[in-house]
Parts: sequence; structure tokens; C-alpha cells
Amino acid sequence: MSFAALLTQTATTWPPETPDGHDMPAGSPAPFSCRWQDKVERAVDAAGREYVSRAIIYTTDELPVDSWVSRQLTVVADPADAGAYRVRTSERSQDPGNGIVVWKATAG
Repeated sequence: MSFAALLTQTATTWPPETPDGHDMPAGSPAPFSCRWQDKVERAVDAAGREYVSRAIIYTTDELPVDSWVSRQLTVVADPADAGAYRVRTSERSQDPGNGIVVWKATAG
């Protein structure tokens, strides 16, 4: 069984856009396949700031830090209106044997 076959859920992401000095604007919503795990825990982002992680997301698509994600499939333009979480960490892992790339992101 391939890793992609295990990604049975569809969620929504809003990629980050260039900051406007006040906030981090979000791009257009796009669906992606994933394995979403609701998990609440204290975590630390790349800048060393502590936050509460609300989800761990596994996917074959990169979820950049500062993008937004929602467990729901939606076309809502504003991620805040969709109850989305900001991606705080994104890690890439690759199996050297067969080249499978897995992304693990935390959001909160």
C-alpha cells in the first residue's frame, strides 16, 4: 500500500501571501489530501515562541509555515471565517528506499 492511499481525508489550505505590515494575508483556498489528527499540546515554533498546537497534519503536499488549514473542505475566502488554524511547523521526511516524501505540519 502506498502512503498516498492512507491520505483519506480532504482538507483546505490557504497559502501565505506577502505580509502587508499589519497581518499575514492568505491566498485562495485549495483542497488537499491528508491524514488529520486532532491533538492539543504545547509546542514551540521555529522562532522559539510557545503556542498550543491543535492539529497534526500528514500529507504529500508541503504546507508552508504561516499558511492556514481547515479540516473542512471549504471555498470560504477568509480562513478566520472557516475556523482555520495557522501552520506553525512543517517538516519534510523522505524514505531513501523508494523516495516517498511525507510532510508533517503542526497547526494551532
